[in-house]
Amino acid sequence: MSTVQGADRFERSTRFWLRAYPVRWRSVRGDELLDVLRDLAGPDATRLPLREALGLVRAGWATRWREGPPLRTRLTYRLLEIRIPPRYREWARDDIDGRWYDTRRGLLPAVLFVTILGLGSAGKIALSTLAPALVVWAVVLLALLRLDLLRPLSDPYRARAVNRHLVPRHGEPVTPGGFMLTPGTGTRVDARLGTTLACATLAAGALMWTAATLVAPRGLTVVGCPLEPGAFLCTTVDTGPWQPWWWVALAAVALVVGLFTARRAERRFADLLADRPAQPYRVLVHRVPGAVTALVLLVPLAAWQAWFEVTGRWVALISPVAATLCLLMLPGALVARRAARRGPDDLALIDLWRAGAEGQPPQVDEWVPAVVRVPVVVDPASGGTGARDGSRPSPGGPWSAPPGDLPGPQCVTHHGRPATATRRPRPPGR
Repeated sequence: MSTVQGADRFERSTRFWLRAYPVRWRSVRGDELLDVLRDLAGPDATRLPLREALGLVRAGWATRWREGPPLRTRLTYRLLEIRIPPRYREWARDDIDGRWYDTRRGLLPAVLFVTILGLGSAGKIALSTLAPALVVWAVVLLALLRLDLLRPLSDPYRARAVNRHLVPRHGEPVTPGGFMLTPGTGTRVDARLGTTLACATLAAGALMWTAATLVAPRGLTVVGCPLEPGAFLCTTVDTGPWQPWWWVALAAVALVVGLFTARRAERRFADLLADRPAQPYRVLVHRVPGAVTALVLLVPLAAWQAWFEVTGRWVALISPVAATLCLLMLPGALVARRAARRGPDDLALIDLWRAGAEGQPPQVDEWVPAVVRVPVVVDPASGGTGARDGSRPSPGGPWSAPPGDLPGPQCVTHHGRPATATRRPRPPGR
């Protein structure tokens, strides 16, 4: 093995164990520590010795705990999403940007829920029954997290966490590389994409849950009981052989109501979508990155639930309700898809919803606060950085200007809202 290949293997091994340190620590001191360990190991070393690796892990986790917030602050940050103090903002930045942020955000509430549920006898029975399915589900989730396939679904939660914990409020110091708010454009799902996904989901759900409802062996039945003195009626709900005839009547009623509402929505589309205002602060999304991931997560869960009802382990309860809702909404989704295909290319899914469901004409989207990083300004005279270091947000700023006319990140006021933000005038007819 050549010396270059041995050095590369040693560097990969060392950087693997250096992951025990925080990201901000590795970005500043990681290369220096790597050079020191390479000199100590010698030129022929191909991997870090186990003793030094365990020492790095112990020191790295000690650094994470020492530089992070105390336990009380961590719990309120995880469970209640209380704004973290400014001194721990760098720790929160590493946490939100990390690949395992979704696991850390949901693991502690899940553990508390399972612990509380397991305290009772009914909860213990439920946990023992669902244990195999929960294990399989946890393995699937960990695989998706490891492949970073859940990132598109968690982006809205990360953006909300950045706005809550990292964006400085009025009077707090602003440092280079931090976060601030600036006006930006909002995103809307394309009408053709959204209606296509809705139709496919509702059609698949209607077929699967209708089949499960028709062949389920067990269900809820209402039986009579002995009348007590002075009582007019006495019934009790019990499990027994499933009689799907009443559900067939309910499904027929839901389908008729869905056809009626679809016809009304079609007339609203023709009346309200003809004259649409311009949308200067809107960006259409023609693909949903998290759609495939959502299907991978939801389809096995729905199939597992339907299978439990088909085999008689569960009573027929979820499938009849879900199938009825799918049959109720499917005609309207099909009409909306036809309107989207015949409509213009800049039509958004929210426009169809407002017109068909609410009877409102399309509205002008207002600009939304966008989170950006504060640029690091270099001073040529001193050769250093930090022209913005230590500055504080002022109560004013040119917030009423359009996003394209702003030179860069501006200042924020209380609650992260613009200081002189003006609402756009409502279009005629609103």
